Amino acid sequence: KNDIWLNPRIGVGALMRNNWIGELSNNYLSGCIRPQDLEQNNLTFVTFNYDQILEDAFPVFVKNHERFREAQTEHFPNVIHVHGSFEPVGDHSMTLEFYERQVPRMKFISDSLEHPGVSVEIAKQRLHEARRIYCVGFAFEELNCDLLGAGAWGNKVVALNFDGNTRVTRAMNRM
Repeated sequence: KNDIWLNPRIGVGALMRNNWIGELSNNYLSGCIRPQDLEQNNLTFVTFNYDQILEDAFPVFVKNHERFREAQTEHFPNVIHVHGSFEPVGDHSMTLEFYERQVPRMKFISDSLEHPGVSVEIAKQRLHEARRIYCVGFAFEELNCDLLGAGAWGNKVVALNFDGNTRVTRAMNRM
């Protein structure tokens, strides 16, 4: 299992930086005294990635704080995998059989557009209800934007890691 995402700092040498999942989990705890308070934060991740790094790492960072060692699954953010997700990755993941088992668990954008699954509908609902939406690393891919109805998000969208790429600029302007 790749435990790099469980480290508070990631990278090497001059590229060393704080782990964003660790930073976000610290913010998630802000103002909370006990695990039951965590539900108030109402944080949801909508992801196009198949891996379960968020589900694996977020609880580790939260439980590193003494007051939250007893936190349970319902105290952590919801993670919605729009196009499916892999089984939890472990030592067995480096086998051909592991990857063969993942094939039916994955969708492509065109599959999701043609037959949007429950995860797409839940994601759209959560995004509609959200007070603020932070887009990280998905470069405003046009089909994913269409799938989730990004044009209806209005001014509650904040783009993180925006790099000035002209294709991304055009996509943001269309949104």
